[in-house]
Amino acid sequence: MEYRQPIVRKTASLAVVLLLACGRDRDPVEPELARLEALKPPKATVTQIAAVRAAKTAELRLYRLREAFVSVETAAFLSAHPAAGNDMASLEALWKQQAPKITRDDAVRPLLHAARIEAATNRGRKLYDASLPYGKASGPGDGLYYLAEALANLKFAEWMISQRSHGDEEQGPTPEEAGGFLRLGRTGHRQVRAVKRAGESPRVPA
Repeated sequence: MEYRQPIVRKTASLAVVLLLACGRDRDPVEPELARLEALKPPKATVTQIAAVRAAKTAELRLYRLREAFVSVETAAFLSAHPAAGNDMASLEALWKQQAPKITRDDAVRPLLHAARIEAATNRGRKLYDASLPYGKASGPGDGLYYLAEALANLKFAEWMISQRSHGDEEQGPTPEEAGGFLRLGRTGHRQVRAVKRAGESPRVPA
């Protein structure tokens, strides 16, 4: 029965492929990178996006995403509001208009996920509070940059909060899916053992 062992390997390989496919399907980072690229980011942020994609784990992708996200969103905001960088009255009006509404997040999350939300929220709040006084002291252009970065950080925190079904761990199958794949593998092994005893040709489980 020289063909029995390959059948076991095929069954195990199928389970591995299905495990990896489920992880990719639930990874929220890649769609967000595509959205950031559609904003026509400057060259420096293109490098940051490439660094996110080059990460080997979901944790590292998530960790690197904030820098790329904030850089692209900051540049986009500055491009959308050039007048506020030249006039203090325009900056103050924009600052009031963009007053952030912080979403309270009571969800229980993995440590890295929660830390990214907290860090972005805290930085966003501080930069927003400082942006108008800094603009008055140093010039509207500097104040606008602080405001843009503040809002970008807060937007990243909101995005993280919205990912309620995604942890910061490597995305894998649900417990139900994992159990199914394990049963699939065990079925293949049991079948091979059974046919060894019976002297029959093994069948791949449906």
